[in-house]
Amino acid sequence: MSVVAEPRGFIDFYNKPGSSNGAKIAIILNELELTYRHHEIRSNPTSPLDKDTYHAISPKGHFPVVTDIHPNGFKVSLDQTGAIAQYLVNEYDQEDHTISFPRRSAEDIEAMNWFFFGATRVASSHDEAVHYKKDAPENTYSVDRFRSRTTGLFFALEQRLKETGDYLVGHKLCLNRRYRSGPVCGRCGRGRNQYRDIPSPYGVV
Repeated sequence: MSVVAEPRGFIDFYNKPGSSNGAKIAIILNELELTYRHHEIRSNPTSPLDKDTYHAISPKGHFPVVTDIHPNGFKVSLDQTGAIAQYLVNEYDQEDHTISFPRRSAEDIEAMNWFFFGATRVASSHDEAVHYKKDAPENTYSVDRFRSRTTGLFFALEQRLKETGDYLVGHKLCLNRRYRSGPVCGRCGRGRNQYRDIPSPYGVV
């Protein structure tokens, strides 16, 4: 099907099984009640055809990937989780503000700040802490460094919630909270089995 013939708003969502970043995007897609096609991507394609398809979808090898047709007619293809989240909100949540706030409002600006706090500082520090704890425990300096840094970042979030109540910004779950609501618990090896069999309300998570 040509790009021109593809319907606006019929999104293709490519994701690897078990991806926490993919879970974040799936939650946003479902919270916004968007129509999309889900494509499960194998981590290690074997056949030349699979490899060609894999790299055609994501030349950089990053997943999840979301493709869509912009109102101006060009095809959008995004493979950075934060960029995908921002795009979906900017394009599809500017009327109801299901997981966002009115543009340029005080809440919108504050939510953007917390979004990038989670997407950059918390995400990178937490991922490094998990990596060194699970895959390089003998590197005690790195284990302690990233564990301490991650704990400090979580403490900042905790302090914020003590000040504002149950939500980082406003009085509802919004993008900054949804973006960080992927399956973080259990990634450090604790509590994983406790949540494994709980059915997800989001289908493809």
